[in-house]
Amino acid sequence: MLLRRLLAVPKPLNFRLRRSLSVSSIIQPIRLIKYTFGTTIFTGLGFISYAVYESGPEWEKFRRTSYFWSHMIPVYLHYRYQQMYFQFFPTKTPAEEQQAWLSLHNKYCDYVMNVVLHQRGVYIKLGQIASTRPDIIPKTYLKKFSQLQDGVPAQPGEYARQMI
Repeated sequence: MLLRRLLAVPKPLNFRLRRSLSVSSIIQPIRLIKYTFGTTIFTGLGFISYAVYESGPEWEKFRRTSYFWSHMIPVYLHYRYQQMYFQFFPTKTPAEEQQAWLSLHNKYCDYVMNVVLHQRGVYIKLGQIASTRPDIIPKTYLKKFSQLQDGVPAQPGEYARQMI
């Protein structure tokens, strides 16, 4: 096997040069690095969030914040990716871009609503305020957040007495 390689006729230099300078040969390692970095970061954030989430009441503020951001950063990054994708690879028609945004809104609308309902408190209040702003919130989120106006599950009476 080694002898066969030594005696083989080498391929022309221009083939090697062309292959080494191709776009796919440059993009693939970059994708791998980005994927590895992103996976490492999100895994680390997940472990940190779990550790803080399971800790005692003195960590309550940090726990709530870490829960919120560990769930919302992937959503934010997906929206930013979509925005950058359209910036570098524009669609042929505006309708295609609008359809892509609509599918993204539909994908994350229920997820964001569940995070808001889980967090309660100020997050629900911010969702109520957002549901009154059709100028800055997409219609999909507007419809979902309008449920926060009068459809929020009530807290038990014992919890309300403790807060007062």
